[in-house]
Amino acid sequence: MARAIDHLDWDDLKLFLTVVRCKSVTGAARELKVSHSTVSRRLARLEYTVGGALVERNPDGLLLTPAGLITMRRAEEIENGVNALRSDVSNRDEIRGTVRLATMEGIAHFISQNGLWNSVSGILILTSNW
Repeated sequence: MARAIDHLDWDDLKLFLTVVRCKSVTGAARELKVSHSTVSRRLARLEYTVGGALVERNPDGLLLTPAGLITMRRAEEIENGVNALRSDVSNRDEIRGTVRLATMEGIAHFISQNGLWNSVSGILILTSNW
């Protein structure tokens, strides 16, 4: 039998992190460009999913409950993992590493002017003895 936690939604975790970082539902709604009621509804859905309150509302803003603190830490770990994956996947076709290249000045100028060294550290040896 499926439990509520089995239907955890990454978008709700991202919304929760925005609520935590903005320290309010209103601030999160503004940041996410959605209505206050949308943030409240999705926060309530996440609380149902994890099985308890994540925040307590008080006059100074929101306070994380113990479950909220755990959820925030795990959501940040997931966010860091997703960002690392995004970076790894988007950079996989770039040339990386150290290149030692001996070439004529004109070719070296062409390489440097056309962005072919973007992610490469290198040693360029210029020579006119060809």
